[in-house]
Amino acid sequence: MDHHCPWTTNCVSHTNIPHFLRFLFYAVVSMSILEYHLYQRALYIWDNRNLPAYLGPPVWGMAHLLVLISVNSITLFALTVLFVGATHGLAINTSMIEHWEIERHEALVDRSRKLGGYIYANNGKRVRVQHQEYPYDVGIWKNLVQGMGTRNVLIWLLPFGGAPSVKTATDWEVNGFEDVGMLWPPLDPEKLPRAARRIDESGLRDYDTPEEEMEAFRRRQQDDFVRRGWGS
Repeated sequence: MDHHCPWTTNCVSHTNIPHFLRFLFYAVVSMSILEYHLYQRALYIWDNRNLPAYLGPPVWGMAHLLVLISVNSITLFALTVLFVGATHGLAINTSMIEHWEIERHEALVDRSRKLGGYIYANNGKRVRVQHQEYPYDVGIWKNLVQGMGTRNVLIWLLPFGGAPSVKTATDWEVNGFEDVGMLWPPLDPEKLPRAARRIDESGLRDYDTPEEEMEAFRRRQQDDFVRRGWGS
């Protein structure tokens, strides 16, 4: 999984990321064409701004043009950033979630270097943290082919060009930078289960009646008052 896309009301993953990239690509292209024509229309109005008002467009037409330019420009900018980011992630074979894992691991490594190579886990144990290379970046071309599901670049641009199957998501090529058997993502000491608390039951006792338990509570309360200097 890369992320959940509200534009398509679906999760972007290995089996549909080519469709998502094509959606972004054609959305950016079409809105860029629209932006050009809107700009030409606005430039024409500006060049003829000194003509009498009755020769120009009505006020509602200029207001409509302004709204179109504003909305299209903002949306085009947002989708362009998203398209560039998604393409870059595919080129380095890193999903959004994996990018977060890489950042988390680098932050842990930096912390461990300041603490002698160790991090204290939730259970109180010292865990050694070593830097691990991201194993699934196998080169830009291989990454793109793996993500798009084919080596044919023309099929990448086809609206119904297909996508990788679920079967291809069961085995991933690695770059060999790490020893065989190293797991990704690396162990996060902060996500280890906390140690179970031990309750000392030596000081506990059973009371025969509720009145006896209440009397014991009042004695403990009075002892607390004396200890804090609030009573005698």
